[in-house]
Amino acid sequence: MEKRSLKRIPNGSNYSAEIGSHDQFSIKSISTDGVCLEIPGQLPSSGTYEVTLNLPDNIKIKAHAEVVWSEMSKVMMNKGKPIHVYDTALKFTEMNSSNKDSIEKLISSIDEKNKTILNRFFNFFNRE
Repeated sequence: MEKRSLKRIPNGSNYSAEIGSHDQFSIKSISTDGVCLEIPGQLPSSGTYEVTLNLPDNIKIKAHAEVVWSEMSKVMMNKGKPIHVYDTALKFTEMNSSNKDSIEKLISSIDEKNKTILNRFFNFFNRE
């Protein structure tokens, strides 16, 4: 079982987040304490941001968060110009308990999906 506090979002998932009125960004990992987003450009590390998480079943979670760290993860080309993409970790500073419960349910569902995938993997290689 994964020991990290942030759970990785399965590849191909369409979980996203908005920061203020900015575009939607991909969620890479999530916990009840914070979220890691893939953002084109670097967010200033000072200040608090209003974050809206767009989760399955049309669940939208609003929270306030601050940047904990930001690291360039890749460079993408857009119309011949490089765009630096950053993995940016945000720590929640304000969130109500029902929103935390929704994140806990999401994490549980991710754990169940990962267990199913691992079981299929091991069963495939342990066939006689």
